[in-house]
Amino acid sequence: MVGEISLHGVVHSPGGSIAVVMNGDHTYFLRENDPLADGSVVRITSDAITLRQRSSDALGRPVTREVTKKLGVPAA
Repeated sequence: MVGEISLHGVVHSPGGSIAVVMNGDHTYFLRENDPLADGSVVRITSDAITLRQRSSDALGRPVTREVTKKLGVPAA
């Protein structure tokens, strides 16, 4: 889930950037457009990952927001 991951590294390759993220003891490797449980990866830069998070408001209407995770900043 978008709110539970933290960015631990970015690997640049000829095929594009790969974000190394952690959720607890689990490590994941994400590319742009990869899906997550409640969103997807929008953009990966050298020090950040931008994710699109889907949720719903108090009335059940869908809400989408962009969340940026910076390198070295723990999950909130």
